[in-house]
Amino acid sequence: MNDEPSLFYEFGPFRVNVAERVLEKNDELVSLTPKVFETLLVLVEHSGHVLAKDDLISRLWPDTFVEESSLTQNISLLRRALDEAPGAHKYIETIPKRGYRFVADVRRLSIDTHETMTQQSISTQLMIAAQIEEEVSDAPATAAIAQRSAGVLTRYRLIGATVVALILIVAITAVYFRYRSRAAAEPHRAGEYRYSPIQNNRQR
Repeated sequence: MNDEPSLFYEFGPFRVNVAERVLEKNDELVSLTPKVFETLLVLVEHSGHVLAKDDLISRLWPDTFVEESSLTQNISLLRRALDEAPGAHKYIETIPKRGYRFVADVRRLSIDTHETMTQQSISTQLMIAAQIEEEVSDAPATAAIAQRSAGVLTRYRLIGATVVALILIVAITAVYFRYRSRAAAEPHRAGEYRYSPIQNNRQR
């Protein structure tokens, strides 16, 4: 694993990512050919200093013979990628009969990606731990609510059972007293209508 810090160069809205060999503008990739990117990197690394054309050619095409027109074309493509208007020299200045100089203010940044990833991992673990703790703290409250609901339901069941029992007792009591009343009245009525032979004989 490569633990070396990542190197970046920033100027204006642009950022040069040396490790990834890409140019970004406002966090968006700018399309560059590999040789144009190398041209930009050499100029940025020597910002504020004049680089002779021969020096640039030897750095960009080592052990290869190329004409000066190849360098001129790369510089033109680079200026177009940086949105530099013709003759503006906002980023790249042409030094007649000598070479080129990168004139924009450049900030060199070195970021420890391993440390950044470690911090992000720690932050993620802390967030997970906090979430688990929150869920655990909410669990007793949920259990308490369920327990209280069960208690209320049990009380309602007991009340309902008691009401049913009272209704049954009242009904049974009413039936019982009604039966006793009927039983007491029937012998009395039987005595009133009982036939007596002796009484009939006397009447005759």
